[in-house]
Amino acid sequence: MIYYVGNIGREYSSSNVNSNFGFDNKDKNLIISKNDHIAYRYQVLSKLGTGAFGNVYRCYDHKMNKMVSLKIMRNDPAWSLQSMYEIKILKRLHQEPKHLLQYLGHLNFRSHICVSTELLSVNLIEALGATKYQGFELSVIKLWSQQLLSALEFLHRSDIVHADLKPENIMLQSPNSFNLKIIDFGSSTTVGDITYPYIQSRFYRAPEVLLGARYDTKIDIWSFATVIYEMYTGKVMFEAKNETHLYKLFVELLGNPPPRTVLSMRETVLKNGSVNKYNDGNFVDKSTLLFTSFSKVGVYRGEPLDTSKCVTPFHKRLNLGDLQFADFIQTILVWNPKERPSAKKLLQHMFLEEQ
Repeated sequence: MIYYVGNIGREYSSSNVNSNFGFDNKDKNLIISKNDHIAYRYQVLSKLGTGAFGNVYRCYDHKMNKMVSLKIMRNDPAWSLQSMYEIKILKRLHQEPKHLLQYLGHLNFRSHICVSTELLSVNLIEALGATKYQGFELSVIKLWSQQLLSALEFLHRSDIVHADLKPENIMLQSPNSFNLKIIDFGSSTTVGDITYPYIQSRFYRAPEVLLGARYDTKIDIWSFATVIYEMYTGKVMFEAKNETHLYKLFVELLGNPPPRTVLSMRETVLKNGSVNKYNDGNFVDKSTLLFTSFSKVGVYRGEPLDTSKCVTPFHKRLNLGDLQFADFIQTILVWNPKERPSAKKLLQHMFLEEQ
């Protein structure tokens, strides 16, 4: 069915196989101009963003008569495969449409997987910029905490790990609302199919991922705490330049990881294998920090790091005036993910009970 024709008269090369017969640029992204059609249904209006996966466009869906966001993947087998996995995850989110991105459909156009989702407003980095990085009031932080934790509770109850929770992947539903939606499930996985050893953006990366331990849904809880702190203070909690610097920042705030935690993580890896793309339970990666930076009894054996800040009350370490909020963050920021509360338990924290 033809719903929209768009630009006509453009010439393509029927002989240039390397550029997908002239449809793709050198990066294997689909060449698109304003008002082009996608599958004679979507009218391209503007570009919303770009990434390693491809590009995202603001489009008008002439079949459904509504504005949508259209993610057009690179013409690459690896990215096409990953996009199909993301679609599989998105289809499972329909039961919780309130604070998770709404999937509308997908198609293959000129060898590019295209994923249609609801059109949202700005992400939290852009929203924070509008405050000149002064942060939001505590009442907004409480509201957003409830919304994000409700979404994470649904994801984790469904055994889904988002694995890349950060301000850029959380968007306001509309310019006139404080309602949030979690987006971008390109890195997401299910608990029984974890095969990416190194995930999450560095500023929001959990300790177990940094150390090279096995991980689960609790990495999202760690990321949540760092995001919500940033939205309140306007500052990144762990603004690390590299992995070594990130570990140093963790220790300065939390102290060294307890030896029993290190040994427990190491024992789990030795028993079940390191996280790896082949899901091989016999593979143990001994090049990770978990094996190279700690002794046989779980003590850090690198240069001594400054832990003097750890003797001061936690709310003073993070310059948080509200004690309940400080306690809320402190309960999450622990080395041992087994001791980190779930989204369901955090929703019952006294910090959110007053909302």
